Order: sequence, then structure tokens, then C-alpha cells
Amino acid sequence: MNFNYFTLLIVLNTEIYALKPIHLTLVVCGDRLEEALNALKSSLIFTPSPIIFHIFTEDHLREQFNEKINTEWPIEYKLKFQIEFYSIQFTRGNDERWRKLFKPCCTQRLFIPDILTNIDSVIYIDTDILFLSNVRSLWRFFRKFNSTQLAALTPEHEDPSMGWYNRFARHPYYGAMGLNSGVMLMNLTRMRQVNMVSKIMNIFDEFHLNITWGDQCLLNIYFNYYPEQIYEFSCNWNYRPDHCMYENNCQVAKLDGIKIIHGCRSAFHNDKYQEFKSIYEVILNWNFNSNIKSSLLANIQSNLKKYSLTNCGKTQELFTKHLSKEISSLNYSSKNLFHIALIFSNDWKFIEQSYVLLKSLSLFSSNKTD
Repeated sequence: MNFNYFTLLIVLNTEIYALKPIHLTLVVCGDRLEEALNALKSSLIFTPSPIIFHIFTEDHLREQFNEKINTEWPIEYKLKFQIEFYSIQFTRGNDERWRKLFKPCCTQRLFIPDILTNIDSVIYIDTDILFLSNVRSLWRFFRKFNSTQLAALTPEHEDPSMGWYNRFARHPYYGAMGLNSGVMLMNLTRMRQVNMVSKIMNIFDEFHLNITWGDQCLLNIYFNYYPEQIYEFSCNWNYRPDHCMYENNCQVAKLDGIKIIHGCRSAFHNDKYQEFKSIYEVILNWNFNSNIKSSLLANIQSNLKKYSLTNCGKTQELFTKHLSKEISSLNYSSKNLFHIALIFSNDWKFIEQSYVLLKSLSLFSSNKTD
């Protein structure tokens, strides 16, 4: 299928405009199915279609993905996205060497430019990611890239006294404290143009005995050598326990709230970081058809109050600050627009007929009366 023709048209006060699809990709192996589904679920809550999910996974998990989505997700949400599955495939070198590096399949991300050859750009996320925001707001960071930048990542730390790379790394790394790769914007076209995958292969050959965090370390070494290719975005787009385990050190979160939480180090599944775990469980148990404000937001606020004395809990308003704005925006938008999703073929006659249809819709969708 030619993804360039998958589009969403929004009718708003008789204005018709198109939204290009967001391409969101993640890699799922082992016991990460539930976590991955929850990440995808969170991406749909505030994001208008079209979204295309590119899922790299094992064959048996593909069947479980489809079963869960088909039986548990309502049709109005399933219409918002398209999903494409890919086998785990390391396109260069020894499969077992890559498969066993750090965590199962985590290095698959490095080979995405070789595989999604008809896609220009994607947002890559780890499975332990939850969106508290409209994914399209993150997608817009691609517009901020200059002519040399091909990826966007957040710093690994904000506080040098807590930094891992600046204290322990046995290899080069980017900037003062390194980069965290849990959320990554990838311009695949530019990565192919500079032959990034081949360069990372060479880096691996030189440093494989010195890396600790798998593909994240390889990316840090690469961007140490090519710093002009990275765009940094702020920590509230990749908020982790490190940002609040002693006190909040992500200052931008005080202004704009947290937009993505990253449950690294199994924060969504153990009692050490109850604030993160409680948000994960609310989204996991949230019914798609429930009211977002009275169920999702209220339940998150209620759960966070239980941990008001913990270090992360003391800044609990940061977890819901942006979420509240998204809900207000969603309520306003739903009163002022409706969506039309079309999948175009390469048949020009069909496209021309669709244009006539949309033109007629615009004539009769006006809120104005004479």
C-alpha cells in the first residue's frame, strides 16, 4: 500500500484541510505485549487519525495483538489507525549478536531505515511509554529540524550529579550527560542518505565490549561523532522516575506539564515508583467508551493523591497539568469539527470524484445561515 495516500480530512467551519498520517513504530518481544498495547492505547486517546502503527514483533505475538485489538477495542478507535506488522529482522551482521544485546530485540530500532524504505519519518517509542498528550504535537518537532538534523531525542539526565554517562560510561557519548532513546523522532530518508546504519555497525565493532545500555549507547556514540545531526527536545516529552525520585529536576514540566511518561526500569510494574504504576494501571483499565474527564483524569488524580508524600508524588500536579489541557481541547474540538477519513488509490479519476464529493460537503457544512 502507498502510505502517501492515506489521509484525514477535517471539516471545520467549512474549511477543508488534510492531515498527513503519523507513523508510530515500536518493537515488541517477550512479555511486553500488554505494555505495548497500553502504549498504543494511550496514543489514540487525544490524537486524531490518521495514525499508522508499524509493529516489529515475533510471529506468535502478532496473533495476540490482533486478537486483543479486535475483541477489546471499539470500532470508533479502530478506525483511527492502520497497523502494519513486521518480523524481527536484523538486516546486517549476525542476528544472534544483535538479538542478545541488552534486551531481546531492542536493537531492531537501529535497522528500521533499512526496512521501512518507503517511509520518510517515524516516531519510535519503547513499549514502556505512555502518551498524556496529542501525538501530533510531538510529530510537529520534525518541522523544527534544520538541514542536517535527522533525529530528535531528550537528554538522559538534567542533573549532572545523577547522570549515568558522565559518571560511568566507558565510551564516547553525546553532550554533557548523554541521550535517552525511549522516545525518538527518526527521519529515515536522511538516515539512509548519510548511511547511518553502516556507521553504527562500525561503532559496534569498536565498542561492543564497552556498552551497557545496548542501542542507546550506540546512538550516543554515533551522535558524539555527528552532533550536528541531533535535535534535542525537552524532558517533559520523556519524563522518567529519574526526573522526580529526589525532587523534580525537569523544570519545563512545571510550565507545560508532563506530556509523555517513560516507565523505565520496570517503573510501571513495581512498587518502587507507585506514581508511574498507578497511571499505567488507570490507562490499562480505562474503557474506551468512558468519559475521559470523569473517568481517566479523575482516576489518575485520585490515585496520585495516595502518594502525596513520596518525592514524585509531591509534584503530582505535573502529571495531570497537560493532561487537563488536552481534555479541555478535546472537548472544544469535538463541538466544532467532524472527521472524514478516505484512503486514496492511484486512480486519478477516483481522486477527482473524491474532490467533487468534498467540495459538495463543504458547501453544506457551514454553520452560517442567511
